[in-house]
Amino acid sequence: MSLRKRSVRTIAASSILGLTAGTAAVVGLAAPASADAGSFICGTPIGDQTFAAEISIGATTIAGGNTPMNATFTIPSGLADLMRGVLGTTEVGGKATGANTAGSKASPSSLNIKREEIPTSGDVPLAGKGTAKVPGTVGSTVEVAAGPHELAMNFYDAAGAATPFSVSCTPDGDFAIGSTKIVKATSKAAVGVKYTAKSKNAAVTAKFSSNGAPATGKVQILIKKGKKTVGKRMVALKKQTARASFKIKQKGKYTAIATYKGSANVKGSSAKKAFTAR
Repeated sequence: MSLRKRSVRTIAASSILGLTAGTAAVVGLAAPASADAGSFICGTPIGDQTFAAEISIGATTIAGGNTPMNATFTIPSGLADLMRGVLGTTEVGGKATGANTAGSKASPSSLNIKREEIPTSGDVPLAGKGTAKVPGTVGSTVEVAAGPHELAMNFYDAAGAATPFSVSCTPDGDFAIGSTKIVKATSKAAVGVKYTAKSKNAAVTAKFSSNGAPATGKVQILIKKGKKTVGKRMVALKKQTARASFKIKQKGKYTAIATYKGSANVKGSSAKKAFTAR
């Protein structure tokens, strides 16, 4: 998905032994997309600073799930020189959390900034990857805007010793990250049968999992002997599980079939299990 191009700057700084080094972070979102720059203003012990970055967001979001996000962060050469010279920093890594919004609702994000070696001079680009929660109804396209961000980073020297720092950043005016379409989560069914010969009872358990919002509603459970239906129940899901018992009058081979037709947020699925009544 192609995102609208925006300008983003963000800054992060660290104060060590009374000296400060700055590092920048801008939150970016992932998916095949492109973006220009925007801006964040971050307070540091040496005053407010700005950093450049490119951001993008996934084209689709699974209802009740997460949207993949990626970012490229750039630490300006001036602060990078202080970081390298005063702290002897050779690697940088950490996390960035954002209080973004999707319409009028919260859309929190969390990015991991991979620990990587930095250039010995000039700007320092950093790569961030993570996810965001994006609320919305299935079928709608939601506009996501950047909000305040907290940066928790580590500077690593040549010996591997880490110097932690945390910085608060706010968008420099409106910062539209991009849009994402809410789609249904998918479900997966699994069926188990416990047959008891003494009571001639078949206890069927149908469990459903999803990659986003939980499966809710009702499940149809059938017992078939060949092509003939010998048992049928509509059972409400409880914690994504449906259970039903059937009396099996004749010996032979049977199949239990559980079918979930889905909900407003989750696609349906079906599964079956063969068993033998003796």
